[in-house]
Amino acid sequence: MEKEKKIKELTTIPGYGYRYLILAGISLAYFYQTVYRYGMTPITKQLQADLNLTMGQIGVLGSAFFYAYAFANLLWGYVVDKIGIRKTFTISVALLTIIATSFGFSPNYTIALLIRVLQGVAAAGIYVPGARAASAWFTKAERGRAVGLFNSIGGLGQAFIQIALPVLIVSGFSFGPLTGWRAGWVVLSLPAICIVIFDWLVLRDKTEDKGLPPISEIDKRFMEAEVLRGRAEEKFVEMVSRPEVEIWDVIKSPFLWALCLAWVGYIASVRVGNFWAARYALDAYGVGLITAGAAGSLFAWGRFIGGPMSGWVADLTKYRWKIIAAGLIGMGVVIELFTVKLGIAFLSLMVFFMGIFLGFYVNVNAMPAEVWGVKTAGRANGIINFCGQIAGAVFLSLSGYIQEWYGWSAVWHLCLAVALLGVLGALYARTTEMELKR
Repeated sequence: MEKEKKIKELTTIPGYGYRYLILAGISLAYFYQTVYRYGMTPITKQLQADLNLTMGQIGVLGSAFFYAYAFANLLWGYVVDKIGIRKTFTISVALLTIIATSFGFSPNYTIALLIRVLQGVAAAGIYVPGARAASAWFTKAERGRAVGLFNSIGGLGQAFIQIALPVLIVSGFSFGPLTGWRAGWVVLSLPAICIVIFDWLVLRDKTEDKGLPPISEIDKRFMEAEVLRGRAEEKFVEMVSRPEVEIWDVIKSPFLWALCLAWVGYIASVRVGNFWAARYALDAYGVGLITAGAAGSLFAWGRFIGGPMSGWVADLTKYRWKIIAAGLIGMGVVIELFTVKLGIAFLSLMVFFMGIFLGFYVNVNAMPAEVWGVKTAGRANGIINFCGQIAGAVFLSLSGYIQEWYGWSAVWHLCLAVALLGVLGALYARTTEMELKR
């Protein structure tokens, strides 16, 4: 009884429930970021006809966002350090809303390409401070779940746009002088204005801004409660207290580049497979726009399940390299199975499993903390993510031309090859991880 009383005393902090409003604010913004990020995927055919584009140009248009996104992550990391989470978040969401809405007015390929680049720059300012907000408001025991929800809710933006936009197009919806994909794109952008206002009113840089104790003090209290419950993990405490490693020592480590290769396998293969899935449904099966969009949207639902499933699988084995390799093999195989034409239902199922297997990539992000400690993991993951985003953009750029020259099967073969290349990274990481956990 005394122990329960002590646990309640440690974990009861009046006003700390405000962290869930913070989580709602960052998740809603990330939801709309993925709306803009994947908004092109269900309308590539309409864009191609409207702007008189080749498949190669469509691929470049899709990838332009990700090139800018990769480099802009570095910029926004600096900005959030200077002006804080709240200001950075509100500015980036407002800029993204304005820039992305203007895509619906693109008169030609050049302007559309420029807007996609600017979208990528603005969009990077959502994920970086969003992840920082989770660290600033949630304890270490809760942070993984908070980031998981942030990613899962955000990812559903793709499911929304891939169904909502085709429905508006097929229904003949118009918005002022705009019709077709342009009308749908602009009207679906407008609710983001409410998110800008909500985030400015709700978000705060740190717990002290709401009269709460510093997160380090809250973290200590929650960890003491975990110890009393008998649930504190000695390994986790060791990782938190591990001294910071110099970034140059991390960069010189082959283990980092093995993880980069595994990450490239995930991001490059899924960037191509996810971007073209709805278009492939239209071309290969002759289905309607809404059906193709619904098939593509299943990726987001698979990803929503795949993250938690990956955590469950991780509990069954202490070696993450196995999970990373299994996810890469699984994703490469299901994308390769796009070539087996057994109907739209089969393709939809493969898209769903593609999302599930992508969820296994979180184990790549978890490994740097286990090797170099939590303090160094953020910078290591920044390098890993940068490599993956650039590789994903390059392969997406190439994929449109590959489709033009060699057909859809060649595109799916490329995804399988890249995923298997990532498996080599997981196998190389095996040695370091096994030595660490032996």
